[in-house]
Amino acid sequence: MKVSSGKSENAVFRASTANVTSSDKTFVGQLDGHKFVMWNENDAIKVFTRTASPFSVEASVLTTDEDAKPEVPFYGDVRESDVYYAFYPACNITDLEAGNKIYVTLPETQNYAEGGFAGNTYPMWAFNSEKYFNFRSTCAILGIQLNGNAKVGSIVLSSKSENEPMAGTVEIDAAAFDPSSPSYTFTEKKQSVTLNCGEQGEQLDKNANTTFYFVIPANSYNGIKVVVNDLQGNKLGEKETSNNLAMAAETIYYMDPFTVNADTPEPGVEGYFTVNSNGDQVVFAPGNLYYLPNATYKWQFALRQYGT
Repeated sequence: MKVSSGKSENAVFRASTANVTSSDKTFVGQLDGHKFVMWNENDAIKVFTRTASPFSVEASVLTTDEDAKPEVPFYGDVRESDVYYAFYPACNITDLEAGNKIYVTLPETQNYAEGGFAGNTYPMWAFNSEKYFNFRSTCAILGIQLNGNAKVGSIVLSSKSENEPMAGTVEIDAAAFDPSSPSYTFTEKKQSVTLNCGEQGEQLDKNANTTFYFVIPANSYNGIKVVVNDLQGNKLGEKETSNNLAMAAETIYYMDPFTVNADTPEPGVEGYFTVNSNGDQVVFAPGNLYYLPNATYKWQFALRQYGT
Protein backbone atom coordinates (compact mmCIF):
# COMPACT_ATOMS: atom_id res chain seq x y z
CA MET A 1 0.00 0.00 0.00
CA LYS A 2 1.24 3.51 -0.71
CA VAL A 3 0.44 6.70 1.15
CA SER A 4 1.21 9.90 -0.64
CA SER A 5 -0.21 12.46 1.79
CA GLY A 6 0.19 13.16 5.49
CA LYS A 7 -3.49 13.25 6.35
CA SER A 8 -4.59 11.13 9.28
CA GLU A 9 -7.34 9.42 7.34
CA ASN A 10 -4.74 8.00 4.95
CA ALA A 11 -2.40 6.73 7.65
CA VAL A 12 -0.89 3.31 7.15
CA PHE A 13 -0.59 2.67 10.88
CA ARG A 14 -1.37 4.33 14.16
CA ALA A 15 1.06 3.85 17.03
CA SER A 16 0.88 4.52 20.74
CA THR A 17 3.36 4.26 23.59
CA ALA A 18 2.83 2.65 26.97
CA ASN A 19 2.57 4.80 30.06
CA VAL A 20 5.61 4.70 32.33
CA THR A 21 5.53 4.46 36.09
CA SER A 22 7.68 6.56 38.40
CA SER A 23 9.49 4.88 41.55
CA ASP A 24 10.76 8.27 26.25
CA LYS A 25 11.95 9.27 22.86
CA THR A 26 12.19 13.00 23.15
CA PHE A 27 10.47 13.61 26.42
CA VAL A 28 8.19 12.16 29.03
CA GLY A 29 4.85 13.97 29.04
CA GLN A 30 1.73 13.99 31.15
CA LEU A 31 -1.71 12.93 29.97
CA ASP A 32 -4.65 12.49 32.33
CA GLY A 33 -2.27 12.13 35.25
CA HIS A 34 -0.17 9.42 33.58
CA LYS A 35 3.33 9.73 32.17
CA PHE A 36 3.81 8.75 28.55
CA VAL A 37 6.72 8.62 26.16
CA MET A 38 5.81 11.16 23.51
CA TRP A 39 6.26 10.84 19.77
CA ASN A 40 7.89 13.75 17.95
CA GLU A 41 7.49 14.98 14.40
CA ASN A 42 9.69 13.05 11.93
CA ASP A 43 10.11 10.10 14.27
CA ALA A 44 10.64 6.95 12.22
CA ILE A 45 9.75 3.33 12.90
CA LYS A 46 10.80 0.26 10.94
CA VAL A 47 8.02 -2.19 10.14
CA PHE A 48 8.75 -5.81 9.22
CA THR A 49 6.38 -8.16 7.41
CA ARG A 50 7.04 -11.84 7.03
CA THR A 51 5.74 -14.84 5.16
CA ALA A 52 5.85 -18.34 6.58
CA SER A 53 6.38 -20.43 3.48
CA PRO A 54 8.92 -19.74 2.25
CA PHE A 55 10.11 -17.68 5.22
CA SER A 56 10.95 -14.14 4.17
CA VAL A 57 11.05 -10.76 5.85
CA GLU A 58 10.68 -7.33 4.33
CA ALA A 59 11.38 -4.02 6.10
CA SER A 60 9.79 -0.60 5.56
CA VAL A 61 10.43 2.77 7.23
CA LEU A 62 7.43 4.87 8.29
CA THR A 63 7.43 8.42 9.67
CA THR A 64 4.99 10.69 11.47
CA ASP A 65 4.22 14.39 11.03
CA GLU A 66 2.61 14.93 14.42
CA ASP A 67 4.33 16.11 17.55
CA ALA A 68 4.27 15.72 21.34
CA LYS A 69 1.58 13.05 21.52
CA PRO A 70 1.50 9.50 22.93
CA GLU A 71 -0.47 8.31 19.86
CA VAL A 72 0.20 9.39 16.28
CA PRO A 73 -0.23 8.16 12.68
CA PHE A 74 2.73 6.80 10.68
CA TYR A 75 2.98 6.86 6.89
CA GLY A 76 4.88 4.84 4.31
CA ASP A 77 4.83 1.81 2.01
CA VAL A 78 4.20 -1.57 3.64
CA ARG A 79 3.19 -4.80 1.94
CA GLU A 80 0.09 -6.59 3.16
CA SER A 81 0.78 -9.22 5.80
CA ASP A 82 -1.03 -11.33 8.35
CA VAL A 83 1.20 -9.86 11.06
CA TYR A 84 3.27 -6.69 11.35
CA TYR A 85 6.34 -6.19 13.57
CA ALA A 86 7.57 -2.68 14.35
CA PHE A 87 10.68 -1.26 16.00
CA TYR A 88 11.68 2.23 17.14
CA PRO A 89 13.94 3.98 16.33
CA ALA A 90 14.32 2.94 12.70
CA CYS A 91 17.89 4.28 12.53
CA ASN A 92 19.05 1.85 15.24
CA ILE A 93 17.68 -1.24 13.50
CA THR A 94 20.05 -3.04 11.16
CA ASP A 95 18.43 -4.74 8.19
CA LEU A 96 18.18 -8.49 8.31
CA GLU A 97 21.32 -10.54 8.29
CA ALA A 98 21.86 -14.29 8.19
CA GLY A 99 18.33 -14.84 6.95
CA ASN A 100 16.18 -13.83 9.90
CA LYS A 101 18.33 -11.95 12.40
CA ILE A 102 17.47 -8.38 13.36
CA TYR A 103 20.21 -6.36 15.06
CA VAL A 104 19.26 -3.48 17.35
CA THR A 105 21.73 -0.88 18.61
CA LEU A 106 21.37 0.37 22.18
CA PRO A 107 23.51 3.52 21.82
CA GLU A 108 26.42 4.11 24.19
CA THR A 109 26.11 7.87 23.59
CA GLN A 110 22.87 9.69 24.34
CA ASN A 111 22.00 13.39 24.17
CA TYR A 112 20.56 15.49 26.95
CA ALA A 113 17.10 16.97 26.44
CA GLU A 114 15.33 19.08 29.03
CA GLY A 115 12.55 17.16 30.75
CA GLY A 116 13.38 13.81 29.17
CA PHE A 117 15.77 12.51 26.52
CA ALA A 118 16.60 13.08 22.89
CA GLY A 119 14.96 11.26 20.01
CA ASN A 120 16.24 7.86 18.84
CA THR A 121 17.17 6.97 22.42
CA TYR A 122 14.31 4.88 23.83
CA PRO A 123 13.99 1.53 21.96
CA MET A 124 10.49 0.10 21.61
CA TRP A 125 8.78 -2.69 19.67
CA ALA A 126 5.28 -3.89 18.88
CA PHE A 127 3.34 -6.32 16.73
CA ASN A 128 -0.24 -6.70 15.56
CA SER A 129 -2.32 -8.29 12.83
CA GLU A 130 -4.09 -4.92 12.52
CA LYS A 131 -2.58 -1.60 11.51
CA TYR A 132 -2.24 -0.39 15.07
CA PHE A 133 0.82 -0.69 17.29
CA ASN A 134 0.97 -0.42 21.06
CA PHE A 135 4.70 0.03 21.54
CA ARG A 136 6.45 -1.45 24.57
CA SER A 137 10.03 -1.29 25.77
CA THR A 138 12.41 -3.50 27.74
CA CYS A 139 14.40 -0.47 28.91
CA ALA A 140 14.25 1.51 32.14
CA ILE A 141 14.79 5.24 32.66
CA LEU A 142 17.22 6.53 35.29
CA GLY A 143 17.18 10.17 36.37
CA ILE A 144 20.39 11.67 37.77
CA GLN A 145 19.56 14.78 39.84
CA LEU A 146 22.29 17.43 40.16
CA ASN A 147 22.58 20.87 41.70
CA GLY A 148 25.47 23.29 42.20
CA ASN A 149 27.31 26.04 40.33
CA ALA A 150 28.98 23.92 37.62
CA LYS A 151 28.26 23.74 33.90
CA VAL A 152 27.93 20.08 32.91
CA GLY A 153 29.45 18.89 29.64
CA SER A 154 28.73 15.18 29.96
CA ILE A 155 27.78 12.47 32.44
CA VAL A 156 29.07 8.89 32.29
CA LEU A 157 26.97 6.11 33.81
CA SER A 158 28.64 2.73 34.23
CA SER A 159 27.89 -0.66 35.72
CA LYS A 160 30.32 -2.69 37.80
CA SER A 161 30.16 -5.86 35.72
CA GLU A 162 30.55 -6.64 32.03
CA ASN A 163 27.60 -8.99 32.51
CA GLU A 164 25.43 -5.95 33.22
CA PRO A 165 25.71 -4.05 29.92
CA MET A 166 24.20 -0.59 29.59
CA ALA A 167 24.60 -0.35 25.82
CA GLY A 168 25.71 -2.39 22.83
CA THR A 169 24.16 -4.49 20.07
CA VAL A 170 21.43 -7.06 20.57
CA GLU A 171 20.27 -9.82 18.26
CA ILE A 172 16.61 -10.71 17.73
CA ASP A 173 15.40 -13.82 15.95
CA ALA A 174 12.66 -12.56 13.62
CA ALA A 175 11.24 -16.03 13.15
CA ALA A 176 10.71 -16.60 16.87
CA PHE A 177 10.32 -13.05 18.17
CA ASP A 178 7.34 -12.42 20.44
CA PRO A 179 6.94 -8.68 21.20
CA SER A 180 4.42 -9.50 23.92
CA SER A 181 7.34 -11.03 25.81
CA PRO A 182 10.43 -9.65 24.08
CA SER A 183 13.84 -11.16 24.60
CA TYR A 184 17.18 -10.63 22.93
CA THR A 185 20.81 -11.61 23.13
CA PHE A 186 23.69 -9.17 23.44
CA THR A 187 26.28 -9.68 20.70
CA GLU A 188 28.30 -6.63 21.77
CA LYS A 189 28.34 -5.33 25.34
CA LYS A 190 29.19 -1.85 26.58
CA GLN A 191 29.55 -1.31 30.31
CA SER A 192 28.90 2.43 30.24
CA VAL A 193 26.75 5.03 28.53
CA THR A 194 27.58 8.74 28.11
CA LEU A 195 25.04 11.56 28.16
CA ASN A 196 26.28 14.58 26.17
CA CYS A 197 24.99 18.05 27.06
CA GLY A 198 25.94 19.76 23.80
CA GLU A 199 28.57 22.36 22.90
CA GLN A 200 27.24 24.88 25.42
CA GLY A 201 26.75 22.41 28.25
CA GLU A 202 24.00 22.59 30.86
CA GLN A 203 24.32 25.11 33.70
CA LEU A 204 23.31 23.77 37.10
CA ASP A 205 21.31 25.71 39.69
CA LYS A 206 22.59 25.69 43.26
CA ASN A 207 19.04 26.09 44.58
CA ALA A 208 17.21 23.52 42.43
CA ASN A 209 17.85 20.09 40.95
CA THR A 210 18.35 19.49 37.22
CA THR A 211 17.45 15.95 36.13
CA PHE A 212 19.47 14.15 33.45
CA TYR A 213 17.72 11.06 32.06
CA PHE A 214 19.47 7.89 30.89
CA VAL A 215 17.84 5.02 28.99
CA ILE A 216 19.38 1.67 29.96
CA PRO A 217 18.32 -2.00 29.67
CA ALA A 218 15.99 -3.18 32.43
CA ASN A 219 18.16 -5.33 34.65
CA SER A 220 19.44 -5.90 38.17
CA TYR A 221 22.62 -3.87 38.54
CA ASN A 222 25.11 -4.65 41.27
CA GLY A 223 25.72 -0.97 41.86
CA ILE A 224 26.42 1.84 39.39
CA LYS A 225 28.84 4.73 39.11
CA VAL A 226 28.12 8.27 37.93
CA VAL A 227 30.91 10.61 36.77
CA VAL A 228 30.09 14.24 35.94
CA ASN A 229 32.45 16.10 33.58
CA ASP A 230 32.78 19.69 32.44
CA LEU A 231 32.94 20.83 28.80
CA GLN A 232 36.68 20.08 28.65
CA GLY A 233 36.17 16.53 29.93
CA ASN A 234 37.53 17.29 33.40
CA LYS A 235 35.84 15.47 36.26
CA LEU A 236 33.61 17.67 38.39
CA GLY A 237 32.34 14.98 40.72
CA GLU A 238 31.20 11.39 41.02
CA LYS A 239 28.82 9.20 42.98
CA GLU A 240 28.79 5.45 43.38
CA THR A 241 26.17 3.05 44.69
CA SER A 242 26.99 -0.36 46.09
CA ASN A 243 23.47 -1.68 46.62
CA ASN A 244 21.68 -3.88 44.12
CA LEU A 245 19.42 -1.90 41.79
CA ALA A 246 16.55 -3.89 40.29
CA MET A 247 15.26 -1.75 37.43
CA ALA A 248 12.04 -2.79 35.70
CA ALA A 249 11.09 -1.95 32.13
CA GLU A 250 9.02 1.17 31.42
CA THR A 251 9.78 2.56 34.86
CA ILE A 252 11.50 5.81 35.86
CA TYR A 253 13.98 5.69 38.74
CA TYR A 254 15.77 8.59 40.42
CA MET A 255 19.08 8.73 42.25
CA ASP A 256 19.28 10.91 45.34
CA PRO A 257 20.35 14.46 44.38
CA PHE A 258 23.95 15.47 44.83
CA THR A 259 25.92 18.69 44.46
CA VAL A 260 28.51 19.37 41.76
CA ASN A 261 30.53 22.59 41.95
CA ALA A 262 33.18 23.98 39.64
CA ASP A 263 36.57 24.80 41.12
CA THR A 264 36.78 28.49 42.01
CA PRO A 265 39.70 30.50 43.38
CA GLU A 266 39.64 30.90 47.12
CA PRO A 267 38.73 34.42 48.25
CA GLY A 268 41.75 36.71 48.47
CA VAL A 269 43.17 37.76 51.82
CA GLU A 270 44.68 41.12 52.74
CA GLY A 271 48.31 41.67 53.71
CA TYR A 272 51.78 42.67 52.55
CA PHE A 273 55.36 41.51 52.56
CA THR A 274 58.67 43.36 52.25
CA VAL A 275 60.70 42.45 49.18
CA ASN A 276 64.07 44.16 49.75
CA SER A 277 66.27 46.08 52.21
CA ASN A 278 64.83 49.40 51.04
CA GLY A 279 61.53 48.46 52.57
CA ASP A 280 59.64 48.16 49.31
CA GLN A 281 56.49 46.12 49.72
CA VAL A 282 54.09 43.97 47.77
CA VAL A 283 50.56 44.52 49.01
CA PHE A 284 47.73 42.09 48.28
CA ALA A 285 44.02 42.50 48.83
CA PRO A 286 40.85 40.93 47.39
CA GLY A 287 40.86 41.58 43.66
CA ASN A 288 44.25 43.27 43.45
CA LEU A 289 48.00 42.90 43.90
CA TYR A 290 50.38 45.86 43.71
CA TYR A 291 53.95 47.02 44.38
CA LEU A 292 54.50 49.81 46.94
CA PRO A 293 57.99 51.39 47.02
CA ASN A 294 59.25 52.85 50.28
CA ALA A 295 59.64 56.50 49.21
CA THR A 296 58.35 59.95 50.02
CA TYR A 297 56.12 59.64 46.97
CA LYS A 298 53.99 56.57 46.47
CA TRP A 299 52.95 54.86 43.26
CA GLN A 300 51.39 51.53 42.46
CA PHE A 301 50.40 49.36 39.54
CA ALA A 302 48.30 46.27 39.24
CA LEU A 303 50.34 43.17 38.55
CA ARG A 304 47.65 40.53 38.59
CA GLN A 305 43.95 40.08 39.02
CA TYR A 306 42.59 37.06 40.83
CA GLY A 307 39.23 35.71 41.98
CA THR A 308 37.42 37.22 44.92
